[in-house]
Amino acid sequence: MSALGASTVSESALLRSKAVGELAVKEGFPSVTILRPATVFGDEDKFLNRKAIFARHLPFFPLVDGGEAKVQPVFVDDVAKAIVAAVSDPSTTGKTYSLAGPKAYTQKELAEFVFKSIGDEPLTISTPKPVALAGASIVGLIPAPWMTADLVRLESIDTTMEVESTGSLTLADLGIKASPMEELAARYLFMYKKKSPFADDGVYVKEPQ
Repeated sequence: MSALGASTVSESALLRSKAVGELAVKEGFPSVTILRPATVFGDEDKFLNRKAIFARHLPFFPLVDGGEAKVQPVFVDDVAKAIVAAVSDPSTTGKTYSLAGPKAYTQKELAEFVFKSIGDEPLTISTPKPVALAGASIVGLIPAPWMTADLVRLESIDTTMEVESTGSLTLADLGIKASPMEELAARYLFMYKKKSPFADDGVYVKEPQ
């Protein structure tokens, strides 16, 4: 299991480590199947849930350099299906699959989606990357930090299918249709609403299927 955008020259230490791991595994096991999921979303994720917590408790939502970097979130169930498909199908041997959702979003668009999902006005502020790195470096010193310098770096670069090699294999090549984020994420983000999601504003969230 690697990560979308893994590269030995990436600005992100996480993505560099994933790329080094890929090289090491391929050297030892040439027939290995590698999955490169994008940022994963799902009921208990540390992605949209973390953004919702920021939106609820911070006076403003910081966006690194205006939140122009793009991400292409993938549903956790789709990743699980990909793992099962890769293990079950011998034809996947020695191949690398890039797993991403059907749509790419800027970090600003994600923040606006989260604010809309929790029924709040989007209060965002563009934070210069050096300032964000300095703040995250300090926060990173506390136990279980909610922000680190490398997370800032990760959120300042594109991690979408556009940065992958041309002709990369995808979820579709494993027989899986990528799930859209909006409706699925709304199922669990509603719990961060300031108002009751059941009575106060007439918004009703469909029960999980």
